[in-house]
Amino acid sequence: MDTFLVLDPIVPIFFVYGLAFYTMGVAIALESGGHIADRAVREAMRALAIFALVHGLHEWFEMFLKIVESFGFHASFAVEIGRVVVLIFSFGALCVFGLQMLALHSRRFSTRRAILFMALLFSVGVWGIVHNLGPEWDRTIHAVDSWARYSLGVTGGALAGAGLLVRARDCRQQGMPAVARGWLIAGGALAVYGLVGQSAPSPSAIFPAVVYNAEVFQRLFGFPVQLLRAAAAAVSTVGLLGALRALELQRQRALQAANEARLEAQARAQEEMARREALQRELLRRTVAAQEQERSRIARELHDEIGQTLTALHFSVAALRSSLESGKLPSTETVDALHNLTNQALTDLRQLVTDLRPAQLDDLGLVAAVHWLGDHVRTRLNLNVEVEIHGRKLRLPPDVETALFRVTQEALTNVAKHAGVSSARVLLAFEKEAVVLEVSDQGEGFDVERVLASSGSGSGAWGIAGMQERLSAVEGRLELISAPGQGTVVRAMIPLLAEKEDVGKQTHTVDSGR
Repeated sequence: MDTFLVLDPIVPIFFVYGLAFYTMGVAIALESGGHIADRAVREAMRALAIFALVHGLHEWFEMFLKIVESFGFHASFAVEIGRVVVLIFSFGALCVFGLQMLALHSRRFSTRRAILFMALLFSVGVWGIVHNLGPEWDRTIHAVDSWARYSLGVTGGALAGAGLLVRARDCRQQGMPAVARGWLIAGGALAVYGLVGQSAPSPSAIFPAVVYNAEVFQRLFGFPVQLLRAAAAAVSTVGLLGALRALELQRQRALQAANEARLEAQARAQEEMARREALQRELLRRTVAAQEQERSRIARELHDEIGQTLTALHFSVAALRSSLESGKLPSTETVDALHNLTNQALTDLRQLVTDLRPAQLDDLGLVAAVHWLGDHVRTRLNLNVEVEIHGRKLRLPPDVETALFRVTQEALTNVAKHAGVSSARVLLAFEKEAVVLEVSDQGEGFDVERVLASSGSGSGAWGIAGMQERLSAVEGRLELISAPGQGTVVRAMIPLLAEKEDVGKQTHTVDSGR
C-alpha cells in the first residue's frame, strides 16, 4: 500500500474528487424532489444529479486506471473510448442543467436549440480531430478528451454557475437569504470548476492543450488541477446541500403556518357555526313566542271587537225575531242598527286578516304592498313614510317578496319605536342584477358593532337577526349603516335572475296629516 501511494500520489485526490461529486448526486436525487416547488427547477436539478453521479463514477474509473498503470498495465483503446464517452455524457448533463436554469429567466431562450447547437459544435470538433489525427488513436483519444473539457466542461461549468447565481439573486429578492447563500456558494464553485478546473486538461495535440495543460498548471501553482476540481466539487456540494436544507426548513415553516392558519380558520368556523346555531335556536324560540303572542292578540281582538259586535248582533237579531213573532214590524232604526253591526264585524275581520298578511302582497306584488304598508304605518304608528320606487317594476318570487316586505315592516317598526323621529323613507330599487331595499331615518342612530355583538350573545337586537335570517334564506344580505346621532340606513340586497315589465321612477309620499 505504501509503495502504491508513493508511485501514484494523485490517486487519493481522484478518490475524493469522485466521492464529492457522487455525494452531490445522491444528495440532490434524495432531497430536491420534495423541497423545490417549481417543476422546472426540479427537472434542472435532476440533470445536475445525473452529471454529479456520472462524473463521480468517471473520476473513480480514472482512479482505477491510474492504479492499474502503477502496476505496469495500460488500458486498452476500447476502455479509453468508454471513459471518454462517460466524460462527455456527464459534461452534457452539466450543460443541460445550466441551460435549464438560465431558461427560467428568459422566455425567449430556447434550451433545445442551445443543446442542439452545442452538440453540433462538439461533433464538428470531434470530426476534425479524427480527420486530422487519423489512425494515431492514442493522440486522438487525448485530443477528444481535451476538446470535451473545453467545449462541454468549461461551458457547462460556466452555464451552471451563471444559472445558480441568477437563482441566488432571485431567492434574495424573495426574502430567502439562507437559500440564496447556498445557491451562491454552489454557483461560484461550479463556475471555478468549469472555467479554471476544466481549462487545464491533460496534454494533447490540440490548442491550447499543447501550451497550457494539467502539467503546466501543477508547475505554476504547485498542486495538481485535480485537487482544485475536488475542492470545487466539495464546496459546490456543501452549497447545494445548504440551499436544499434551507428550502426544506422554509417549506416546513410554510406548512406549519398553513396548518396553524387552517386550524385557526376551523376554530373560527366552529365558533361561528356554534354562534349561528345558538342564534337560530333563540330565533326559533322567539318565533314560537311571537306566534303565541300573535295568537293571543288575535284571540283578544276576536273576543273584544268582533266577538262583542257579533254578540250585539245576536241580541239585535233575537229582539227582531221577538218583534216579528208578536206581529210587530221592525223599525227603520232597528234595521239600520243591524246593518251597522254587520258592517262593523266585516270591517274588523278584514282588518284582522290584513294585519296578518296584506292581500296586496299576493295579488298586486311587493310594490303595492310597500305602499299599503306606508299607509298602515301612518295610521297605526303615526309615522310619515315616503316611499320611492326606482327602476323596472318586477314581480319577484313569493319568498323574495315576502322577505323584503317583512324587512320593511320590521325596519319601520324599529324607526317608530327607537329612532325618535316622525318620518322615514323607503326606497325600493329594481337594478339590473339585484333588487335593493333601503329604509332610512334621521333619528338617534346606534352603534352597529355593539348591537350586532349583542344579537350574537343573546342579549337583544333579535329584529336585526330575524331580518338577516330572512334575507339569507333567499341568498340576500343585510347592511346596517348607523352611528349615534346620525340616523340609520337599513339596506337589503337580493340578486335578480330576470327582469319583467318596465315602469319609470315613482315617488309616493304618505302624510300623517299633522
